[in-house]
Amino acid sequence: TSPSGAVIRDIITTVKRRYPIAQLVLFPTLVQGEQAADDIVRNIQRADAQGDFDTMIIGRGGGSIEDLWPFNEEKVARAIHAATTPIISSVGHETDVTIADMVADVRAATPTAAAELAVPVLNEELLRISERRSRLEQSFLYLLQQRTERFQRLQNSYVFKQPERLYEGQTIKLDRMTQRLFQVMTTIHH
Repeated sequence: TSPSGAVIRDIITTVKRRYPIAQLVLFPTLVQGEQAADDIVRNIQRADAQGDFDTMIIGRGGGSIEDLWPFNEEKVARAIHAATTPIISSVGHETDVTIADMVADVRAATPTAAAELAVPVLNEELLRISERRSRLEQSFLYLLQQRTERFQRLQNSYVFKQPERLYEGQTIKLDRMTQRLFQVMTTIHH
């Protein structure tokens, strides 16, 4: 979008209100006139090539069909379609619809709506994280309680109170095998 219009002010205001930690990067772009379509394409490709943006907003305020025409150009539509970064289009007023709007991942009726689509509300995200953390803690405590109870049951079981019972049968078996071995060795020796 243009660096001096109401569009960028609306986007900045909305993003900072909803998600103040978001970082915005403006690619100053011609949005009307003969060179506008080429400039729009160049900046879409430039932003997309950086590869580290969560989303792009392509926006401009209202105007006549001629003013909005660069957003109907095939090369702009192709650049939007080719971008790997999700694109929100907000071109013109609510009643204006351009080809860029139709090709974009999402169309927003206004720049404010585009900004609202681009970022969550920070307080809602913090609340969601807190709720998930609480559920995780509860699950962990439940699992810990279950394991502790199981350990206590094992610890109090008859076998663990007299651990020699665990291998008592094996000791008798080992004694018998040892006696047989001595008998065989004695027989072989004679």
